Amino acid sequence: MGKGMYNEIMNDGRKKILILTLSAGGGHNSAAGAVKDALKQKGFSCEIKNSLDFTSSVKKFIVTNGHVLMYRHLPKLYALGYKIQDSLSSEDLYADYRRFARQASAYVLAGGFCAVICVHIFPAIMLTEAKKKFSFRVPVFFISTDYTSSPGADRTKADRYYVPEGCGKEFLARSKTGLTCDRIEETGIPVNAVFYQHLPKEEARQRLSGICSEFSGTRAEDPVVLIGAGSMGCGPLKEIAIRLASEQPGIRVVVFCGKNGKLKSRLDQAGKDLPNLIPLGFTKEVPLWMRAADLMITKPGGLTTTEAATAGLPLLLFDEVPGLETHNMAWLVRRGCAMKAKNIPGIIRTAVMLVNTKKYLAGITARQKKHFSKNSAERIAGSISSFLNH
Repeated sequence: MGKGMYNEIMNDGRKKILILTLSAGGGHNSAAGAVKDALKQKGFSCEIKNSLDFTSSVKKFIVTNGHVLMYRHLPKLYALGYKIQDSLSSEDLYADYRRFARQASAYVLAGGFCAVICVHIFPAIMLTEAKKKFSFRVPVFFISTDYTSSPGADRTKADRYYVPEGCGKEFLARSKTGLTCDRIEETGIPVNAVFYQHLPKEEARQRLSGICSEFSGTRAEDPVVLIGAGSMGCGPLKEIAIRLASEQPGIRVVVFCGKNGKLKSRLDQAGKDLPNLIPLGFTKEVPLWMRAADLMITKPGGLTTTEAATAGLPLLLFDEVPGLETHNMAWLVRRGCAMKAKNIPGIIRTAVMLVNTKKYLAGITARQKKHFSKNSAERIAGSISSFLNH
């Protein structure tokens, strides 16, 4: 797209932005939705699209389902794949995705989009190749949804990079495309604006009591612990939940099973003998549950942990899928926004200690407020709007 065509698009009111995400997991879609809402307030209309739509149907199926399979059942194999990717410095890293540069760029041009936002590394690689081979000139923005520079990010070339606090130097140091500091902004990871809204714990519990019959009767002083692992419901959630609920009958144990129907069924069965165990399927009330809880036990996914920390919910992390999430855990623990445990006995022991020691929970919440008080989606939207209207 030439400069004249780009100016024409902006001047005639076609302020359309394409946000490219990935269908594997729910975190990238959550970040995309948060940015879309923030840009709407700036007068832009956005379309969110799965970047795998530019590939073949076979590849889309393999990537989406293979990602879920490895995350749930083969975390060590997933970790090995990450380690191999992270050690590669060849131009062939993710070369397969560069093959779809023509399809991705053609969609952008045909749709008359004035900019593209990538919340996953795959579309960023596609459009970097489009810049190189097809003189693609539509502005591209990259949003990091983890607390590190993911494998392949060093080979991308975007007009702006929006990264978490303290991660700018890493992106600069690893870049192979001449990235300069003026193209990096440490905005944080974008989450829905609802996570910034204050809601007293007592009110959140009252609302949930009207929605979830199993939760009704929960008192203000009753400890409530959430257990989750993203939309895929992976990791040792069943073992953690049953052991915590059975050993600590005074704790309400709420489990986010996500789209893992088998996990939900098994916990429903266990819950017949454990009245304090509350398994949930897919729910849109995550922000409300986070406001009602005292602690969340989870793997360190970038979006889930950011949502919880933004809501002021103390975190206890377990490293089920080493790789990007290991970096996420280190970032959060180093800043005192979370604690970690290595195994199930350690998780149970630490969780009980935390819910019985209010000053520890209050300290974590205070440190979270220090690092997560600014609305990242609004900051990103403001930066993109300024860039495009300059």
